[in-house]
Amino acid sequence: MSKIGVDNLHFFPVTKDDETGITYGVGVAVPGTVSIDINPATDNATLYADNMAWETANSMGKIEVSIELADLPKSIQAALLGHSIDATTGRLISKSTDESPYVGISFAALKGNGATRYVRLAKGRFVESEDNYQTKGENIEFQTQSITANFVVRKYDKVWKETIDSDDTETGVADTIAAWFDSMGV
Repeated sequence: MSKIGVDNLHFFPVTKDDETGITYGVGVAVPGTVSIDINPATDNATLYADNMAWETANSMGKIEVSIELADLPKSIQAALLGHSIDATTGRLISKSTDESPYVGISFAALKGNGATRYVRLAKGRFVESEDNYQTKGENIEFQTQSITANFVVRKYDKVWKETIDSDDTETGVADTIAAWFDSMGV
């Protein structure tokens, strides 16, 4: 089914990810989602033997994510990029030594049939993105902000993405959807 909208973006700080389990912090809503692009890098190799394709193998690399927002509030920038906000002046302070934390994200996408697809990406780090400004001219042109991330599979269970649709018929779908933005569900 085609997708015709996106909203309800949240991020969840990853507080632990090892062989024994994964835990996430409290989710934070990110307002003003314009678009989300997910581009998983995969590699496919083919072994040839006896003059034919004999076997193939696939490998997944990083998952590039680009999110366009109406605006990116300072508090969200600080949380996603490891920056700080000066409590006295309210200035966002960005240092070359800042380290982006791992986060999971979740969002909703409206489908063409009126149902909703819910998507989670398990673990990634956001990186500094271009920041462009343009003067106001004769015609109004909105200038949005983008932020990009590189996602990877979780160490705990090798999951990188989860999806569920509101029109799925399996048992437990309603309960899963009801808690989708409360936690990362692990």
